[in-house]
Amino acid sequence: PSPLPMPRPLAYVLTWTTKGSWLHGDVRGSVNRKQNEVNSPLVPPSPTCEAREVALIGHDGIVLSPAQRKAVDTALRDHCAFRNWALLALNVRTQHLHMVVRADDIAPEKVMSDCKARATRVLREACLIEPSLKLWTTHGSTRWINDAHALSRAIEYVLHEQ
Repeated sequence: PSPLPMPRPLAYVLTWTTKGSWLHGDVRGSVNRKQNEVNSPLVPPSPTCEAREVALIGHDGIVLSPAQRKAVDTALRDHCAFRNWALLALNVRTQHLHMVVRADDIAPEKVMSDCKARATRVLREACLIEPSLKLWTTHGSTRWINDAHALSRAIEYVLHEQ
């Protein structure tokens, strides 16, 4: 028998960080390929691991300026409108961002990668980042929202609890 199709989510909560802003070994904890399930314990802090990560990327982390944050915000709003994705909430912070988006029949990983690419392109075209700078972490968090209460709660969090 074929597996039952998964119900289409109401929306996704997408979160990603700027490069170097939350490294493996950080005191806040982190995830890795083995420990990355929802509600699973975080990888414990490790100053040695964190120092190794800093050495690998060559800097302490990217912090977005007010002009960069505004450009990313505008780029993501425009991109979602262009793609006919419903952007329900967006909050671009100095070292990460959260968005709640409805993108029917598009995988959340695809939405995230498209949004990262668009934001990076806009920042480069505006000369707000160096052309060779790798701005974002490799992936991020893709959480599915399947009920109205969770959707309302996610929007509240993104807009007002940051």
